[in-house]
Amino acid sequence: MGLFGKKEPKKKGWVRNSFSQSVIEAQKKKQRYKCRSCKRRYTRILEADHMDSNRSNNRPSNCQMLCPNCHAYKSKYIDPKRRQMALDMLKDYKEL
Repeated sequence: MGLFGKKEPKKKGWVRNSFSQSVIEAQKKKQRYKCRSCKRRYTRILEADHMDSNRSNNRPSNCQMLCPNCHAYKSKYIDPKRRQMALDMLKDYKEL
């Protein structure tokens, strides 16, 4: 049930899978609460990232913890589909 007791419509497209909370906590401890990319120490804001960008691969060995900045950079500029989408959006914005 969604907000106000209404049934939510099914979403089309891919389903976002995530790591279990125990895997996330174990990885945070393993990395000593540091972002794997920039090596800065964070206690609360680390985000779980699929290293191979395959959201259906939820093995603990595929989990890494990144700060929000590094996670956004990896998601937008490493993944070719997302990179192209970001470039297309920028091109559309410049044409306005």
